Amino acid sequence: MQKIYCWLAVLIFLSIIPLSNLKKVQAASPSLVVAEVKVGGEGTGTTDQELVSVYNNSKEPINITNWCIQYSPASDGVGFSSLACFTDPSPTITLWLPGNSYAVISSKEFALKQPLLLADSTYSGGKISGVSGHIRIVDKGLGEVDRVGYDAGFGSSNRALHPEGEAALFTPNLTDNRVFQRSKALLLIDTDNNLADFTQLPMVALPLSGVFEQFDACVNVEGVQSEIPAGYISDDSGVCSPYEEINSCFGVIINEVLPNPAGADGGSEFIELHNPTGLAISLAGCRLESSSSSNNILEFKDQELKPGQFKAYYDLTLPNSSGGSVYLIDSDDSELAQTDYPGGMEDDAAWALSGDKFVRTFTPTPNTANKILASKPLEPCPAGQFRNGETNRCNNIASVAGGLAPCNADQERNAETNRCRKINSSSSSLKPCAPNQTRNPETNRCRNIASLASVLKPCAADQFRNPDTNRCKKSKTSDLKPCKENQERNPETNRCRNVAGVLGAIDGNNPKDVQAPAASARGWLLAIGGVAGVLLYAVWEWRNEALLAAINLRQKFTGIT
Repeated sequence: MQKIYCWLAVLIFLSIIPLSNLKKVQAASPSLVVAEVKVGGEGTGTTDQELVSVYNNSKEPINITNWCIQYSPASDGVGFSSLACFTDPSPTITLWLPGNSYAVISSKEFALKQPLLLADSTYSGGKISGVSGHIRIVDKGLGEVDRVGYDAGFGSSNRALHPEGEAALFTPNLTDNRVFQRSKALLLIDTDNNLADFTQLPMVALPLSGVFEQFDACVNVEGVQSEIPAGYISDDSGVCSPYEEINSCFGVIINEVLPNPAGADGGSEFIELHNPTGLAISLAGCRLESSSSSNNILEFKDQELKPGQFKAYYDLTLPNSSGGSVYLIDSDDSELAQTDYPGGMEDDAAWALSGDKFVRTFTPTPNTANKILASKPLEPCPAGQFRNGETNRCNNIASVAGGLAPCNADQERNAETNRCRKINSSSSSLKPCAPNQTRNPETNRCRNIASLASVLKPCAADQFRNPDTNRCKKSKTSDLKPCKENQERNPETNRCRNVAGVLGAIDGNNPKDVQAPAASARGWLLAIGGVAGVLLYAVWEWRNEALLAAINLRQKFTGIT
């Protein structure tokens, strides 16, 4: 009988060995459950249209930052890979799921088909089996929160090995969107038995995500920190760590020096320090010194400069005529900062830091940021004057017209300048012009007028009056003196000119010789000269023949040989 008990104990022990390799399922947040799984779409070629939603069954929000949805094949159930995680690019942003709300992940392919779907994270589809498998939620520490295993039930070849309780029954069907959902009463039912908790149903509506963002200044400090807690400093990743207050004055700078305030200098000269860092800096043990004397020292005890603070100190004497230097000394006598300012600074001219160098400014700004005014402010104008914006000079303010001295009788007031000026006299009050003159309306001056034709001296009988000049000029009339017989009248000038020679003129029936003009005589002379030239050339050309002919004639008539 004892042997039987021993064998039974061994069998029981062996039966639980495979389960010892599994991480115990203990929900980090038992309120967060897998609500719905979609493993494909309608029809063929839609296996990449996937969706998983999770639901917060409680009334309190849950921080799901860096929580992930994972998948494992039916034959495994131990080695999971992440489909998508709830993360934000900024390390200081946390993601929260309100009570009774959904968080959603989906494949990119399904999100593209459903533009109204607002998924909190997406992934490339085709990673979830459409027949059987495991889906689970893990927190940022990879602790399992909830899981569901699904398959086609007893007798199927691909059973989910590690569901909660028994696997949810899922029969692939191309007409129902291939979705199984957690049953719901007042809340989603979670009995830790997938077969009892899930039902295969068509997807009738898209789940609506309620995830919201929350800024957390210190992601490593418990709770949500809206700002960095006192005594902490944060790095770029939002991780905060405690810090000790700096008391070496390191980081403090000299920002402004006023060596010559207007009026009495005592108690009005100042040196301004500035803390440009994001931390409070203690000045304990540090001191300010001036070059005016070795005893001109201001020591700090419990003072502190807050982040970004400007602070002016008036307890030092600063030389002006020859210029000077001011120093910030650390508690270990190290010189942290030195500023040299020029001599002869004008009243209320400060030596101030602008960018990375010091400049003169006529606007001292103790305890506040510097304002650079390169020129000295102008004194106010006296009463009754104003400053001309173009010249910066003081001008008298124009009085109202009723308060001005009256202008003279022949003057009027210029509306633009309020000055008196001469009035253009009317023609009725001007001295009359002479009888042969008229008044120019533009200048009010007299000028001679053209005399009327009726009172001008008459032109000669052979003249007429030019209407443009009122002068007489010769008329072009037909009663001109006749030209000579060998002349004709030029119609343009009415002058006589010689005419070309004609053979004759008819005087009744008798011809009458007409003297040839000089041009004709010259032609005859040229013709005679030409003939003579030809004869002379012929005589010269035939001179030998002419000589022989002359000898022959002589022999013929004289008989001399």
